[in-house]
Amino acid sequence: MNTSERPRIHLALTLFDWALEAITVALLAWMIWAAWDQHDALPEAIPSHFDHQGTPDRMSDRSSVGWLLTFAVVSYVVMLAVNRAPHRFNLPVDITRQTATYQYRLATRMMRFINLSMVLTFSLVYLEMASGPEANLGPLLQPAILTITMVPLIIYFALAIAHNPQ
Repeated sequence: MNTSERPRIHLALTLFDWALEAITVALLAWMIWAAWDQHDALPEAIPSHFDHQGTPDRMSDRSSVGWLLTFAVVSYVVMLAVNRAPHRFNLPVDITRQTATYQYRLATRMMRFINLSMVLTFSLVYLEMASGPEANLGPLLQPAILTITMVPLIIYFALAIAHNPQ
């Protein structure tokens, strides 16, 4: 179905949706506050890139933390804006008037989880950058980031397809 033919409905946020947004905003606010509060205490050279084992392989000036924060905020705002138009999403099922509320709510909730996982990832990277040259992301961080990003997608696809009446 063409996205222009899909029903447009307004989804009121549930308490769970508000909680996801609040957690995401609180984490983003914490990251901004921590960077501002600890800026002078940061080492002059901080890790800005990590190899496949989580060891820093490039150092940058401490002002590079600002780029991470900027990217985190812009990503959050863009995802928030995109989430306002679920009728435009590329969904794995056909949308009808009967299924629109369920499928749109499921899709927007998945987007909230992805937004939270992105902000959580940026926060973890910030913590590693702030720890200076001795930073080591460790071998478990990459699988953890992959897990917190992929699990909501897998759950979403399973629920969306399982609740498709066709």
